[in-house]
Amino acid sequence: IKNNKTLWQKAVLLFDKDLMTDVHRQLLMEGFEGKMGIKTHIWQSYCFESVLFSNMSTLLRLLQRFIKSKHSLDANTADLNQYFETALIAQINAKEERIKAGSLFNTEVGKFQSRRKKLIDKDLKMELKDIIEQDAHLQRTLETYWQNCCTFDRFHEIMNKKDIETVLNTVLQHFNIDFVLDEDNGRNDFDDLFACIDIITEPNEYNVFSTFIR
Repeated sequence: IKNNKTLWQKAVLLFDKDLMTDVHRQLLMEGFEGKMGIKTHIWQSYCFESVLFSNMSTLLRLLQRFIKSKHSLDANTADLNQYFETALIAQINAKEERIKAGSLFNTEVGKFQSRRKKLIDKDLKMELKDIIEQDAHLQRTLETYWQNCCTFDRFHEIMNKKDIETVLNTVLQHFNIDFVLDEDNGRNDFDDLFACIDIITEPNEYNVFSTFIR
């Protein structure tokens, strides 16, 4: 095989972080690499799409390119920034309310319990003690982390696709553009947005991943 490597040696495991903490993320990567010998990458953001929100200035430039591709319109930077800040603050506040009410944990705890069982079944538990902790401790750990992410700089770490759709659709409505992330029904406007990325607007984490898989 080319480069004297087997397909297994060339393989890379790639996961969304979802609502795991940074500690969970690091432990999972180390656990998979240590047990299975496969390079493993988990996004620092909630998912591939939310990586775009890890740098607001590059995202705003990307949105300007996206708007121009749709309407040949040069969006005013100050206006776009105001629309974006207003939409993002509203989504952060909505997420923060769910965290405080405990409803976010109640919705997500099943995923963590399922992950815990799978990790135990795969004998990855000894490197992942923080993930298989008791639910009461897990709730405190997660909710503290989520609360700390309710800022402009860190919201991308807990920003799911619905959050992305809501924020971008709210912003782009000002330019008569609908933004939909509905993969189940065959519409994903993120593809068009992603196609507008250039060397200036590419998030650093995408570059880091490209280096990681080489």
